[in-house]
Amino acid sequence: MFEFDLPTDEILKRRLRYLLMTEYDGNISKFYRKMYPQDVELNGIARFEFYLKRGQYNHNFFRLLAEKTKVGEVPLRRLFDLDVNNEDLFK
Repeated sequence: MFEFDLPTDEILKRRLRYLLMTEYDGNISKFYRKMYPQDVELNGIARFEFYLKRGQYNHNFFRLLAEKTKVGEVPLRRLFDLDVNNEDLFK
C-alpha cells in the first residue's frame, strides 16, 4: 500500500505553485481565467488567490485542474510521489 509522508495539501500547493510559475508566468489572473473563463470579476480572482495560498481546494477545483491543465495528464500516484520532482512530473 502506498502512503504519503508529506501532508497532501503541502505537496499540492508545491505542484500548483510550480504549474502557475511555468505555465502562467506566475500570473494568477491568467490561471484564474483559464480555470473559470465565464467569471472575470476582481473579487473572484482575489478569492481564488486566497484559496490557492491557503491550499484550500474542493472537488470542483480538482475536476477543473484535470480538465484544463497538465495535472489531468499525471497519474495520482505520481502527483503525490515525493520522489518525483515538479519538472519531471509535468514534462
